[in-house]
Amino acid sequence: MYRALMLSRENIWGGKIDKINREQNEIDFIYKNTEELTTVTNVDLIFIEWSFYNHLQKHKAKYHFGSSKTSLVLDERDCLLLPHKELKSVDGVIGIKASETEIIQFIKLIIDGNQVIHNSIKKTLETTTPLTMQEANILHLMSQGLNNREIASSLFISPGTVKSCSSRLYRKLKVKIGSVLNYV
Repeated sequence: MYRALMLSRENIWGGKIDKINREQNEIDFIYKNTEELTTVTNVDLIFIEWSFYNHLQKHKAKYHFGSSKTSLVLDERDCLLLPHKELKSVDGVIGIKASETEIIQFIKLIIDGNQVIHNSIKKTLETTTPLTMQEANILHLMSQGLNNREIASSLFISPGTVKSCSSRLYRKLKVKIGSVLNYV
């Protein structure tokens, strides 16, 4: 029997995990809220929601996963924030919208030693350009409601740099000017 664990702040695959457990006698799939977790044992594969993965990278000493394989769970927007070098540090990447069947196949492939990138994520990664650190910082400050002058002051850059980075952000996010706040 394979043991799989989903780590996220909320149970993003709730119904799918329950259905897999009801229909598959070879997979035991559990969910843990990231707030209550520090150690994981006796698990073959850990699915980590992308926002929590960022948190893990900042606080590596706090969490212990033993020898479990790890896989990221992303939605299409996360692909913009995912540095492609991160793909080398995980065993797999799967889309948040994956079906139960796709999740089961994914688990089996990863457990068998394959590195797998789910098709929906692969297509998105091929067609998007990740945000630079500066663009990500500007996007974060935009989401807090700061204007260009305030962002420039916070990041010690010129308002012109903020404006040009903002233009690139709008193109990468494929949104209209001003609607970026709805995106984040």
